[in-house]
Amino acid sequence: MKRFYILLVALIAFYACQSDKKSVTKTKAAQIEEIELEDADLMAYVQGEYQGELPCEDCKSLHFKVYIGDHNYNLKYAKEGGDQKTYHEEGRFFIENGVLELQSEENEWRFKVGDGKLYMLNFENRILEDAEVEKYVIKKY
Repeated sequence: MKRFYILLVALIAFYACQSDKKSVTKTKAAQIEEIELEDADLMAYVQGEYQGELPCEDCKSLHFKVYIGDHNYNLKYAKEGGDQKTYHEEGRFFIENGVLELQSEENEWRFKVGDGKLYMLNFENRILEDAEVEKYVIKKY
């Protein structure tokens, strides 16, 4: 019986720690300067040129520059410390539930629209947390 109570207390402590982690994550994600507009209004709001340096798995950084027009985009990016090649792609963009999605034959990029910024999303459409957030931002110029 004593083992049962010890196991029960351990499980309660484990789940209590898990719920605390989730609330911290939500708090940090809320620090992003989000824009409260309907998707149709965001279509006009996001138009313009954005650029920045993003982390890269197989190079030092990714120089990222994108022009977003009327339902289409033009993207150039180059890998610093990588193959030194400049990549170019064009495609259409869509906005759904505040998420900007750039689609081409080669890639699919997803961003959360912020105030003059685009926050790159991971494969689960989530913003990266903690200090990593500012590493995955491109700014409007």
